[in-house]
Amino acid sequence: MSVVKGVRSAFGCLAALCLLFVLGFGGCVLMTGGCMAVLSESASRPPATRPTPSPSDSPATPSSRTSPVTLDDITQGVVNKSEYDLLENGMSYEEVSRIIGSPGEEMARNHIEGVPGVMKSVETVMYSWQNSDGSNMNATFQGNKLVTKAQFGLRPGKVSGETSRQAEAREAAERAAAERRAEEARRAMEQAKREAEEKAKWRTWTSGKHTVYAKFAGQIGDTVKLEKEDGTVIDVPAERLSSADKLWIAERGWTK
Repeated sequence: MSVVKGVRSAFGCLAALCLLFVLGFGGCVLMTGGCMAVLSESASRPPATRPTPSPSDSPATPSSRTSPVTLDDITQGVVNKSEYDLLENGMSYEEVSRIIGSPGEEMARNHIEGVPGVMKSVETVMYSWQNSDGSNMNATFQGNKLVTKAQFGLRPGKVSGETSRQAEAREAAERAAAERRAEEARRAMEQAKREAEEKAKWRTWTSGKHTVYAKFAGQIGDTVKLEKEDGTVIDVPAERLSSADKLWIAERGWTK
């Protein structure tokens, strides 16, 4: 009986081992099949792509300048260092404004009344030239002559106006041109005067009952010379001319 029980126990253990083996193998197969299915599904999917950012999603950047920065861009304004350096003591306000290219803004004015025999009256005026970037200069004038100047933050640049030498040359040329114009005007006036006088000499003269249209050609002694339209010259005694003719000659100082 004990032998039979031992065989039954051995078969029972063997059956149990077979069952565990079958269950374990099946689990492994199921797990392997699941993994293969997952891998197969992953392989069948198209690869994920990274979205490309649109222009609107791109971070905003400052617009770049297409042309390089020039000296004019830096020094654009009312006044610059190059103009400031040309200013010299003794220049008038008009000369300074001409070099800078614009008038200044009056900042202060002071008048000191003079004392006869002691000192002359003194007029002091300060002007300022201001740029949009805050750089500026000021100049002080006494008797319309530059005495002091100061600047802050000015940068080099092109000279807007004229230098002193250029202004002197221009003024000299303007004076010469004005003198030429004045001389031409004087000559034109003299010519017009001569023509007017020449025209005025032509009139109707009366001698007794006779009249003649002629030009006064002069007077020698008591004889008046009259030039007719045909160019002939006749002599007429002054005493025979009418009172109006004698007065006309006397008013013009043509008695001799």
